[in-house]
Amino acid sequence: MKNLAVLILSCVAVCSAIPEIAPYEPPKIEEEFDLKPGKYRFNLRPLLDDGCWYLRFRVKSSNTIFIQFSTKDEDGSDESYEVMIGAWNNKNTCIRKGRGDDFILDERTKGIITGRKWQEFYIKYSKGVWEIGHEDSGKVIATAQDDNTFDIKYVGVKSEERSWWKFDLPGFGRRVIRQDIHKPGEYVWAFPELYERNFYFEFAVKSGRDAIIVFSPSNYYEDDIYEIIIGAENNIFSCLRRKKKDKPIIDIPSLDILHEKKFRYFWVEYKSGTLKFGRWGVKEPIIEFTDENPLRIKYFGLTSIKNKSWWRLYMPCAEPLYICEHESYDLKCPDGRISIRSALYGRSNAAYCYRKGLIKKTDCGDPEHSFEVLRRECAGKKECTINAKNSIFKDPCRGTFKYLQFEYSCCKCD
Repeated sequence: MKNLAVLILSCVAVCSAIPEIAPYEPPKIEEEFDLKPGKYRFNLRPLLDDGCWYLRFRVKSSNTIFIQFSTKDEDGSDESYEVMIGAWNNKNTCIRKGRGDDFILDERTKGIITGRKWQEFYIKYSKGVWEIGHEDSGKVIATAQDDNTFDIKYVGVKSEERSWWKFDLPGFGRRVIRQDIHKPGEYVWAFPELYERNFYFEFAVKSGRDAIIVFSPSNYYEDDIYEIIIGAENNIFSCLRRKKKDKPIIDIPSLDILHEKKFRYFWVEYKSGTLKFGRWGVKEPIIEFTDENPLRIKYFGLTSIKNKSWWRLYMPCAEPLYICEHESYDLKCPDGRISIRSALYGRSNAAYCYRKGLIKKTDCGDPEHSFEVLRRECAGKKECTINAKNSIFKDPCRGTFKYLQFEYSCCKCD
């Protein structure tokens, strides 16, 4: 009642013309169903990104499960991939391209599937490279590469025997980054760069009040920023600030929009200078602001005021590729030659190739040296094997687990 009284008095004083948002209604955040054998179920949420995605799911089945990635929201397309986990009587993991017998993967994985308990898998895809693994442990099951790809948008599932499935709907087809903030007021910036001028992503936060997300041209809290404060003024308002420590330019009543014990789900979009923020599952934004002199956003940071907060960020695929230290990657340009655009061996964030206790620095590496080494190894070739090793790139930060981050293109050049 106290919060409600403050809300009423505040609105009478300063914002009587501002509409209130509707009370929070929990959206459907999980698709759960069981399937009888043999028939595909489509009509799941479309994948959020083209050409790069990370599908997480939980399943329980005693025999082969099928996950079809298709250009159509139905079974039967010739432009599709069919992932089979526990194929050939629970002995193999395979990927079939199209409707024929063209298998780009057929690997022995005996006993991989079970009907006795829930298992969590992931299927990752980027620029023709497939990876199948266990989501809980991060262990890779199998990888494959296809040089002539389809523009996949939809997902369907089936099984040889009865099966049970669970899919998270927020961030469908995107990787999740988890971040806990235990020091209120301290910003965390350890996230991938936002490489596109326009972006959209979904997120969840658990906090009693004042959960803050900041978008900035720099990897720190500078003067020129967009700052969204969710549950400001003791969880009564949500507002947008254009400059550091300025008064909000938008201030919307949003009583109890956050919860200290439950995750609440949201989305944020930046397109052609217009920033929008809203509840997940509701198309109409809570906040919408068009900037006549828009910022070139590249980074974002998180914090909370006067309490701890827990975040889940469903992020789009970054444009660069990442190779974790000690791993290798086969780079191919079948219809052209490799052109290296940028490279960094070291670390610029804590999100990729995370190893607990081994992230001592997030600002190490020599981009010029890394670029020259990778250019010397691969530029002008149709294919090359890249090894992310200290012996090749030199060690820029001892004691920190590193990665090679790079961008490339396939050019029609000599």
